[in-house]
Amino acid sequence: MVGSIIRKVDLGVVCCCALALAPSLTAQVATPTGAWRQMNVTWKKPPAELDLKERYAESAVLYFSPAHRFVLLYGTVIRGPASEAISGVMVVLFTSEHGS
Repeated sequence: MVGSIIRKVDLGVVCCCALALAPSLTAQVATPTGAWRQMNVTWKKPPAELDLKERYAESAVLYFSPAHRFVLLYGTVIRGPASEAISGVMVVLFTSEHGS
């Protein structure tokens, strides 16, 4: 019990120090660009008789444009030896109200 009280006090001190320093800290946030694919997908192999050196998976892909717009794509991602492509796409388009 004493250990948990000490941990709570230590956490409180850390939070108070962080709040005191917060006005002097500035966030350095980079605008995302390019395509970002969902990571936790299950890759499958095509039938062996097709002799293809690729795998495929159902996935979401976000594409961020330099114009502060992004597209959310759902489809089958086909991964080859040197590239990825998306097939059978459902598109959701978003735009930023305060983009440049």
